[in-house]
Amino acid sequence: LAVCDRLKFFFNNFNRYHILNIAQDKAHVPPLFPSSGSSEAISVEAYQLLCLRAWQYTPDTLTGQGTGRNWANCRSLPLYFTQAKPLMSRRERLVRTQLQFVKKNEDHICYKTPTTKSDQEGTLSYWKAVFAMPHVPQCCPFLSLGIEVMSRSAHDSEETFRMIFPKSFADNSHGFIRAFVNSFSESDRRVMNLGHCSVLPITSHTPKRSACFQLHACEGVNWNSAMQRGDHDIGTEGHYLSQPADGQDQIMGRVLADMPFGWAGWQMLPPYF
Repeated sequence: LAVCDRLKFFFNNFNRYHILNIAQDKAHVPPLFPSSGSSEAISVEAYQLLCLRAWQYTPDTLTGQGTGRNWANCRSLPLYFTQAKPLMSRRERLVRTQLQFVKKNEDHICYKTPTTKSDQEGTLSYWKAVFAMPHVPQCCPFLSLGIEVMSRSAHDSEETFRMIFPKSFADNSHGFIRAFVNSFSESDRRVMNLGHCSVLPITSHTPKRSACFQLHACEGVNWNSAMQRGDHDIGTEGHYLSQPADGQDQIMGRVLADMPFGWAGWQMLPPYF
């Protein structure tokens, strides 16, 4: 067993080193990154542009046989991309998150997202710290959530108001996100360094992949903590190991809010609504 554990540890580290080399274009000429398909991580700058385009997306932006031609779905796009990355949650789980599992703290908000169809309360996850970033408003989860809540109608049913995302978006989010990504201009693709893919490698899983790369590049983040943030098993037993330490989680929350590690504004307070 000891030999097997050591081999697993070695190959996991080797795989991480290989992924970093691909991302930094060091290992191959021509580089293997970006890939020609599937889903991939994008840089911090590319993700900021992605969020900006999500805010600018309207029903008129869609052409041809687009999916979800209504303002509620368009309003959900920036909400999705600004929440999915800091929470490191899968699309099918995040779109089912309820407002009752969002709570405030002194300088951040905490989320619990579903982990399975039978775990709607996120009991198999933990309260993840999410921080604001007023200096990059297009990526700020506080701003997008505040706008969404204030945009709700007083005539909405209790069931509708309880969910963060409208049912129309939750049921068709995969196709709607694909329609949004396909609307990118050639200049956007060049800025994002997406290559000349016939199908752009940005999917609903891109936020989580991008978050993994961002945490991996931060020297203040333990990799086991990053895996727990993404609701992955780290091969341990015992409830006390089911979540990272509070300090680690808050570091990850700030890093995923695009705060440079050690930045002077690291302790900034969030905006209030």
